[in-house]
Amino acid sequence: NAEYMGFHEFGHVMHNICTEAEVSYFSGTSVERDFVEAPSQMLENWCYEIEPLELMSGHYINKDEHLPSELLQAMIKAKNVDTGLLNLRQVFFGSFDMAVHTLTNETVASINTQELWSKLRHEISLIPQQQDTNPSGSFGHIMSGYMAGYYGYLYSEVFSADLFSHFKNIGVMDKGLGEKYRKCILAPGGTQDGGEMVRTFLGREPNQENFLRHIGVF
Repeated sequence: NAEYMGFHEFGHVMHNICTEAEVSYFSGTSVERDFVEAPSQMLENWCYEIEPLELMSGHYINKDEHLPSELLQAMIKAKNVDTGLLNLRQVFFGSFDMAVHTLTNETVASINTQELWSKLRHEISLIPQQQDTNPSGSFGHIMSGYMAGYYGYLYSEVFSADLFSHFKNIGVMDKGLGEKYRKCILAPGGTQDGGEMVRTFLGREPNQENFLRHIGVF
């Protein structure tokens, strides 16, 4: 929805605004391609927390009339509806992207992207592609900076979920932790390795447990 996407893109905005890198080449979102989505995905989490939802919600006539708690709870519970299909979709996109960017000189001339797309979609997403269509023609990411790197969306989400777990433990509106996040994750830009920034913020090695919890596996 618009709110969710607005928070996602604003995460990129904050990454650029909060940069303290002195060289523009390393500023803001100029980080590893499989880490750049972490700050944007990080901000999405506030769309499913009671306190920020109450702050941002309001009746179009009476701004002081916030969404009722039962509706907020229902929104949060619905967060992971179809999460399996969504994540298989991301695996499929990443697999197709990697497949077309690892073709050899011998195989590139004979590749049929329509057949490859249909085959992988059915195998991975478990949903057959509509006949006589070729959505790869509008898959802009594979030629707009994410070449062989679309997997980074799902890869980055593992980091963002782990980062957000810190806020869940301490407080999603905790100012001190927010300042630490800004200093450790947003400010360095590409002057530090993404993994090192994550370890500095968490104080430990990252893991996938919070991501699995985030998508409702447990």
